Amino acid sequence: MKKRITAVFLVVIIAFSLTACGESEPTPAATEEVSDAPEESATEEPSESDTDETADSDDTCKYADQSPEDVLKTLTLEQKAAQMVQPAIYEMADPNAMMEEADYGSVLSKSQPLAFYDWAYLVDELQKAALSSEAGVPFIYGQDDVHGVNYCLNSVLFPHNIGMGATGDADLMKEVGLITADEAKLCHMLWNFAPCVAQSVDPRWGRTYESYGADLELIKKLGTAYTEGLVEGGVVACPKHYFGDGNVKYGTGEKSDVDRLIDRGDAQLSEKEIEDLLSVYQAQIDAGAQTIMISHSALNGVKMHENAEYIMKLKNEMGFKGFIESDWNSIENTSPTTYEDQVVTCVNAGLDMLMEVSRYDEARQIIVDAVNDGRIEQSRVDDAVLRILTVKKISAFSRIRC
Repeated sequence: MKKRITAVFLVVIIAFSLTACGESEPTPAATEEVSDAPEESATEEPSESDTDETADSDDTCKYADQSPEDVLKTLTLEQKAAQMVQPAIYEMADPNAMMEEADYGSVLSKSQPLAFYDWAYLVDELQKAALSSEAGVPFIYGQDDVHGVNYCLNSVLFPHNIGMGATGDADLMKEVGLITADEAKLCHMLWNFAPCVAQSVDPRWGRTYESYGADLELIKKLGTAYTEGLVEGGVVACPKHYFGDGNVKYGTGEKSDVDRLIDRGDAQLSEKEIEDLLSVYQAQIDAGAQTIMISHSALNGVKMHENAEYIMKLKNEMGFKGFIESDWNSIENTSPTTYEDQVVTCVNAGLDMLMEVSRYDEARQIIVDAVNDGRIEQSRVDDAVLRILTVKKISAFSRIRC
């Protein structure tokens, strides 16, 4: 009991010292002074019950009573390809109009603090547009709620993972997952890109704070408990980054938009080390994780985004039934020399949804063209979209208030 009280007290103290953080995208609103004053909100402040994601709505999903397999049969190739891309909302000129036209599978959030009811309004307007589209498939809104719903004003904030790892308390981590799920649902943001289950073996890696530490058993215990809390709380979990992101060798960092010394580098691992890291993801799958995000890094010289052997291992050997997501524009750093070949290679490697924040329409058309000319099998697209629909059937088809 004493240990429990001490752990909770530590987290509360650290939480009060944190503020929400994240990268800013190029939008004027992200640089303006933020206020939670009601007159600046897009909507009048409702009660929490009014924003319950399970509330009834006249704008019902036509697929609410259909199986994912039945939904898949109704979609054209173009509509299936749209389900496989995830634009960033800050790269969409007119998000609602574009959603009504294309019905993208998901939308990536922005790093702007808003009140929970303003988040709910933003998501609901996009959902209405998706349901009004020809395809009519609900979308799912994705957000990095990595230490609480950190872009929601007045939400509960928790330490980064390195601080949570110091508690060693699995029960506490499950509570963090439950609390995060409750507040994410108030915002109608049902897909959380967490937990990060990296093993940080070199403190020079600049993202060490995102990991629970270096002890794989601790990472497995805490990460699994957090995922259990998210899933039990009704939110889609996304353990990341599969795999080896914290095991990269100093001096092998990716040279892309900037020259890195270690981040996104090459994890040079033995079979035993690989097996140990895979056990962390097996525990995540067993805990009910519905999505998995791939690492920017490479494994023994092969970028994970094109590493078909280990991506397909999730599906063929580890029992993963959800869908696999790329990381931020990361397919653009794989080995093919053209963007077209990068998209084709990564889809064929087993990626189901592409987080292509600004080139989403280009990626969508590449998928369509590649199926038509035989470079991507129709069955590969159908598998990807069925997985996406299956996850969204649980999280969006009948639960979001639109």
